[in-house]
Parts: sequence; C-alpha cells; structure tokens
Amino acid sequence: MKREKLILLFKGLASEEDKKKILRWIRLSKANEDFFYRIKADYTASQFPVSSKEVNIDSEWKQFKKRSFHSTYNYKQIWPYAAVLLIMLSLGTGGYRILSDGQHKTKAPEISREAITLQLSNGNIKILDEEGSMYVQDTKGNIIGTQKGKQLIYTDSITSTGITETQYNTLTVPYAKTFDLTLSDGSRITLNSGTTIKYPSSFSTEGERKVFLKGEAYFRITKNPQHPFIVSSENINVRVLGTEFNLSSYPEDKKIHTALIEGSVSLYPNGENYDPNRAVLLQPGQVAMWDKALGSVHISETETDLYTSWIDGKIIFRHTVFENIVKKLERHYNVKIRNMNTEFQNKKFTASFDVETIQQVMETFRSGYELNYRIDGNTITIE
Repeated sequence: MKREKLILLFKGLASEEDKKKILRWIRLSKANEDFFYRIKADYTASQFPVSSKEVNIDSEWKQFKKRSFHSTYNYKQIWPYAAVLLIMLSLGTGGYRILSDGQHKTKAPEISREAITLQLSNGNIKILDEEGSMYVQDTKGNIIGTQKGKQLIYTDSITSTGITETQYNTLTVPYAKTFDLTLSDGSRITLNSGTTIKYPSSFSTEGERKVFLKGEAYFRITKNPQHPFIVSSENINVRVLGTEFNLSSYPEDKKIHTALIEGSVSLYPNGENYDPNRAVLLQPGQVAMWDKALGSVHISETETDLYTSWIDGKIIFRHTVFENIVKKLERHYNVKIRNMNTEFQNKKFTASFDVETIQQVMETFRSGYELNYRIDGNTITIE
C-alpha cells in the first residue's frame, strides 16, 4: 500500500472504494496493520504540534461520538486521536483504540477501584476495558502492544523502535479479576486478583530481564540463558532462565510462597546481589515459604495445584488457618470480611470452591462448622 493513499485517508479525501481496499489490505497481515499505524502516527505528529495544554481524551472522545451522530464534518479539523477513531469506525476494523505513551500527559480519568488499569512510562493511566481492545504505543508512536479483552500482548520491538532507554509500564488487576500479560520476550504471565506488576515495555538487548511484582502471578518464562529473568517482590528475588512457577507475594500476607511447576528457580533476598552459592534452589514439585518476619525460608514437597488452581477460577485450602482463608476470599470475591469470632482465627480447614458464590461459601462454613455470619452489601461480618 502506498503511503500517499493512506495520507489521503487521514485527510478525509479517500474515496469509498479506496477505503475498502485499505481495509482489505490491513486485514491481510499484522505487518500491514503496524505499517498503517506508523504512517498514521507520523501524519498526526506533522499536522498537530505537541501542546503543553492537557487534554482529557475520554471527555473529548465522548464529545466526538456525540457530534458524529448529529452533525457533518470537515475532517481536516478533527482532533488527531478522534480522526483515527473515526477512520476505524468507518473502516470497521474492530474498534481498536490507540493508547499512546507520548511525552504530553492527559488528565487522569476518574478510576474505579474495580477497573483493570495500565500506567505508561510517562505516568498516564488508562482503564482497560475487558470487553474492548486497543493498541499501545511508545513515546515515538510505535505500536508495541495490543490489548484485546482480558489479555495484553507486547511485541518484540526493541530492534525497530529506536528507543534505547528502558520504559516501564505498570499493570494493576483489582480484586475478583484476573488478567493475562505477554511480555515483549514472549514470556506469559497470568495475574491474580489484587495484583500489580511493573515491567519493561521492551527488554534491553543486554543484561537481565527484570519485573516487579506485588500480589500473585503465574509465570511461563521464555528461556534465554544470556538474559536471566528476575521477579522482584517485597522481600525476595526469584531468578529463572526458562520455567513455569507461581509466586504469591501479597503485602498483607506473612509469608511469600514460590511453587515451581517446571524447570528450576533460585531465590535470594531482595536488595542483595545474586550469589549461586547462597541462593536457595527449587526443584519441580517444591514450594518455598519465605517468612517475612524471620527472614528465613522453608522448602517442602507439595501438590502444586494448591498454588495454581486460581488460574482456573478455583480456590483450594488444605489445612489452612482461617485467617489466611479470609484473605483469599476477600481477594477472590472482592468483599470485606470482619471476623469477630476469635475462636476461628487460628483454626485450620480443608475445603475446595469452584463456581460457588461468596454466600454459598459462607453457608458451607456455617453448616459444617457452626459459623454464624451476616452480609451487609459488600461486607461480611462473622459473629
């Protein structure tokens, strides 16, 4: 596709026949799609100089949609982001939005605590619509990722973007939700509820690959011996070459659990340099429990399903103290549980839940263990 044809489209001068041809061309390959947006970004930059005035994109988009149904346009006068959205609507390419990591910031929209959010390296925060889709751009306008539904996939763009410094994005998943993330190196991460992860939008061609986790995630790491993968949490670092493991490191929990499914990982204290002679080595089928207060680690054989069942929407408790059960239920169902019955606090229980509602879960404890409770909105009080 010639660049000139696309420019005519951006200017609003393309014929209906050309629009259809461009649409067919875009759908032929991912390379065509990326080229389309690179030209779009260049055209936008040339026509609309960066302004120091902050723009509320969500507000402007609402106004744009309102105008588009009630009036006609001189397409040359449409705001740049509105122009591309109008093009996408007219072409019918799935309604992808553009999420730019440019230097000029936008006013942060009001964010619900129940929303999945993505913070770009410039500080902009965007809500990820679980039913929608969008493209993620870096500071130079390159498309580096695609969000569709409950997954966000980054491309291996380090060689083509022209950006040398590491740019970090931060993904936050609220209670009662999970989300899938694929990093630029192909590593796949499933984030559990109440989790935040900070990661490079593109990994450097030198040194280690490092991400920062607060919460729980299941990792499937792409093997690269020259560039070890490091997961840094509150108290420990987990160093891997290529493996599958689950790491649970919630700030409110007393222990950090690392369960190894496949491969091998090494654990060492956060803030220290990696020393293979001092690091704790895990084997498949083992779990390491790091005591935050004591700074000690205990390794044992385990059923890894106990630590990975949440990926399939299940929660399993095996001889688990009630205090820890409450924390997991709060995160899984997005509720607040007030336990006024201290007798239950340190009791251990064994149970499994799948499709049950929180009320059905509480009924299980009531009928089996004579636990009384009441529900008031989003708060459960155990009496």
